[in-house]
Amino acid sequence: MAAEFPDPNDTLRLLAAGLVLQHQACARGAILDARDDRERTLTPKLLLRAQARLSRLQIASGELARADSLHQLVADCSRPLGHWAPAALLESDPALAELVLIDAEVRSPTPECVSLGMEGQNLADVKEDVWFTKLKDLLRTVPLPDCRAQAYTRLRRFI
Repeated sequence: MAAEFPDPNDTLRLLAAGLVLQHQACARGAILDARDDRERTLTPKLLLRAQARLSRLQIASGELARADSLHQLVADCSRPLGHWAPAALLESDPALAELVLIDAEVRSPTPECVSLGMEGQNLADVKEDVWFTKLKDLLRTVPLPDCRAQAYTRLRRFI
């Protein structure tokens, strides 16, 4: 069975959204790649998802998985995508090779990154809605309404 690869356009949108969220957290005093007192990461989930997707695309392209390091990924984002991003990310639009996601001088997301980030945030919301609709449909097959509600509550708490 062939492995499915993440959609490069979705990956770029998720990366942009994650960078915007991380920048907002840092503006409030958070530290990049910080952990809470229980050793859970405080990095935005969208950024972690994009990081994993990029690493997978880099490995599939025969490149080193530079995106495995969050610090390296953020540093790379201050250079044009064409200098570091896997080829699959650039295939849909050659102009993406010149795209810079983080302004190195002010150390904040570029306007293009913010725009892509809004698309990425919407994409994540849509996917979450789809999965929870599927979950609710599945739970409707449970015969006892009390068990249904309890299962839904436990799953939401877990997530």
